[in-house]
Amino acid sequence: MELPIIETSPVVRHDSRVPTPPYATYSEARADYNHGHRERPRQGSSGSYPHNGVPSPYAPGGAEEAHYRSPGSTLERPRSDQYGPLGAESSKKYVGVREVPGEGTFHLYEGGFRIPTHVDGETVNPAWGLTKANKPRKRLAMACLDCREKKIKCEPGAVSCLQCEKAKRTCRKAPTHQSQPENNSAPVWQTSADSPSRKSMSDSSPRAYTTDVALKRRLADDFPPPGMPSKKPRSISPVYGSNGAVQQPPGPPTQAYHHHHSAASSAAPRSPSRVLSWEEDPYFVDRDATIHLLNLYFANVNDATYCIFPRRHFMHWLETYPSKSQNERMVLYAMLAVGSVFAGDQYSGFARRCVEIAAEAVQAKIGRFSMPVVQTRLLLGLYHYAKGAEGMVRDYIGSGINTALFLRYHTEQGCVEDDGSERSGTEFAFTPEQTVECKRRTFWSGFLMDRYCGLTSSLINPQDVFLRLPCFEENYERGMRSDAPHFNNESIDPTKAVTKASSSISPMGWVVLVAAIWGDVVNFIYRAVHRSPVAYEEEYEKFYSNTCAALQSWRTRLPDQLQFSQANVEASIKGGYAGPYISMHVLYHLSWVKMNRFVRHSLIPRSLSRNVRATHSHSHDLLQVVNTLRATKWEMAGKDPHAASFTFTTPFAGYAILAAIDVVGAGGLDSHLRSSLDLIGCGLESLRELSKYWSSARQQNKDCEIRYYQIQNVLKHPFTARSGCWLGREWGVDSSSALEKEFAAENDCIYGVDDRVFFDALADEHGQQTRSPPTNGAVRANGAQG
Repeated sequence: MELPIIETSPVVRHDSRVPTPPYATYSEARADYNHGHRERPRQGSSGSYPHNGVPSPYAPGGAEEAHYRSPGSTLERPRSDQYGPLGAESSKKYVGVREVPGEGTFHLYEGGFRIPTHVDGETVNPAWGLTKANKPRKRLAMACLDCREKKIKCEPGAVSCLQCEKAKRTCRKAPTHQSQPENNSAPVWQTSADSPSRKSMSDSSPRAYTTDVALKRRLADDFPPPGMPSKKPRSISPVYGSNGAVQQPPGPPTQAYHHHHSAASSAAPRSPSRVLSWEEDPYFVDRDATIHLLNLYFANVNDATYCIFPRRHFMHWLETYPSKSQNERMVLYAMLAVGSVFAGDQYSGFARRCVEIAAEAVQAKIGRFSMPVVQTRLLLGLYHYAKGAEGMVRDYIGSGINTALFLRYHTEQGCVEDDGSERSGTEFAFTPEQTVECKRRTFWSGFLMDRYCGLTSSLINPQDVFLRLPCFEENYERGMRSDAPHFNNESIDPTKAVTKASSSISPMGWVVLVAAIWGDVVNFIYRAVHRSPVAYEEEYEKFYSNTCAALQSWRTRLPDQLQFSQANVEASIKGGYAGPYISMHVLYHLSWVKMNRFVRHSLIPRSLSRNVRATHSHSHDLLQVVNTLRATKWEMAGKDPHAASFTFTTPFAGYAILAAIDVVGAGGLDSHLRSSLDLIGCGLESLRELSKYWSSARQQNKDCEIRYYQIQNVLKHPFTARSGCWLGREWGVDSSSALEKEFAAENDCIYGVDDRVFFDALADEHGQQTRSPPTNGAVRANGAQG
């Protein structure tokens, strides 16, 4: 048999598509955040935005409405002593114990502050208060000199510690390390109401507690003389160093919760003493960095996949509401952390601090469930997904989903009702309808994360979901009542779940619908491995028929602007919904690929050719979606570079691209070799973009680059290549080099079937006749190397 003559390089590719070496390194180093901290007065929004007729929920309230101090908070203030933390319980005059109906017994302090008298059965000392972990403080942060020398417990008394009172000796305090000690220093347990640090918290904003004297003290401790090593940071509140980096100053953390919000603080200038902490609004600490990272968050996350917040309303709230609650600041710090994934290295220090604050805040909320708690956990899970911390991802996302289910956000009633154990109020100045829609979208975001991150099983059963789909974005922004249909879980009244092209469903809603089908596919193929061989074919064919009908129905019901075409791709980029638009079509084709590829092929001999053809066809179509997006961006860039600035950053797309390249790069007919290589090259370019932000995409990019070079090796050396072979009209790579390895060969109809069955199925798809290779020339012979 005469074999074709192979040129040295049979496929000439454009320079822009030549992949980098498969083992290229990725710099993981992060520079410190060096964004300069400027002092500027707070500026309100210059644009007009409707307040929706809702009064501000942040007006100062009476002492009776003040929350007790949250253990995870930090509050900077002038330190009056070297003993212990100066929380509300130590800086305010102790009033006594009071029973609060429905809440329990509390220690009360002047100004309306309170802490519980008992936590987990343990008595709380009113002079010591609570630790960051919401536990009764067992000891002071710093004992007196005599107690330290004797290594005994130092308990505070009226004037000195109890041990020194019993021994009738003077209670000596530890020497200070500050260059300019204050003359009005007093022990932490002293409760004189006329002490400078005893001013009522309800009369000023949290940002006013850090005075110039405290700043001088912090700076004296933070910056040692040149050549001397810096002290180990002990405070959980950072400061900006001389180089602009975020540094953590020493000193025990101060913890207090301030519930009263002062409207007068909106006119206060930004003090250089402000540092990132749970009690500080990051917008006032660093306005430029906050707005920049939030814009990145909305562009790459909120407008791309997890559309939780109304963008215009949220940014208006950020800039015009000077007083933000703890829950709001907790979510805000989590959003900044996720936004930093798409920022430069100069924000790495700022981002790390935001992650620490959000993590400490949500840890302090254990047992107190609310919408902000769910949102913070989901966002922290997404942040750790970018960093490749799989354990943290499952921990945060799993706990976020479980909390949402506990709050019954999977039902309309649960979203309409107030959260029971945590006062949700009207976070982010939402109207009641916006709050309900935000809860819906929070749940649906968890639903999508569950489908994207749980590649083996799902936590949420769609049959338990009785909730409306996300409504139009404009209706959400304006606070209008949702008229979107319910999710069809096959149990709800069908008249409530009618979805058609004219339905008031946002693009995110259409992603949810196809993601539900994708989840069913994943669940079936992983369970089918354990099914009895006797009933497998019947069960599989039934599932196959139902899933095909569901996918085709989903596609036909899409509105015209969401049908896939290059014109609609361009319109989605201009309209700001390209993220969910591309995601839904990628997920659609990936569902076909998974359903057809991973099957026990020996048990479905009559349908095997169908599965091979469908897997191959939809893998090409999936890569074509990515290719069309890139081609459209190039065309738009020639007309308007700003309009083509969109970057597809959905992390799940990396897995989908790898799955498609794994199939397209397994082998095929030489008539489609050039187009296959072009599609693989386009997929590699997309993976390189994703690898800038997501740890998982870096490994996916390396694996796919190796596959690309394996194919090039086969083309250059068709008879001697160790990675595969090219015989006659057929080419293929080693059948043991599958990129997806979660299933064995007997459950994979691409790498596990006989070569003849594989190539004949592809030939039937294109109506071609293939020439059978000699019996000793298997194209995808197992055992080939590299």
